[in-house]
Amino acid sequence: MEKVAPPAAAEGLPAEPALRKIRIPFLQRGSVAIGGVREQLFVIDLGLRGVFIERSQPLDPGMEIEVWFNLPGAELAVHARCRVAWWRPAEAAARTRTTT
Repeated sequence: MEKVAPPAAAEGLPAEPALRKIRIPFLQRGSVAIGGVREQLFVIDLGLRGVFIERSQPLDPGMEIEVWFNLPGAELAVHARCRVAWWRPAEAAARTRTTT
């Protein structure tokens, strides 16, 4: 069996573990579907492993939801099935982060 070498890191880019920690500020209207019910909310930031959304009501970690949002200049919305990673209560800025 032939071994495949990992792709060479592009010059000047951080290593994969560092890229996974980078969050890109991205305040944009979006929506989620929870149990088949769709609601509007805000996407706060993006990362390689998920999006950070703002929502006043808690979501249970592990819950599966769907997320939609538009990237600047794009006509079609990004649509992803996600798993809730964690939720922060209202007194700590009621936000939920999901991973795809």
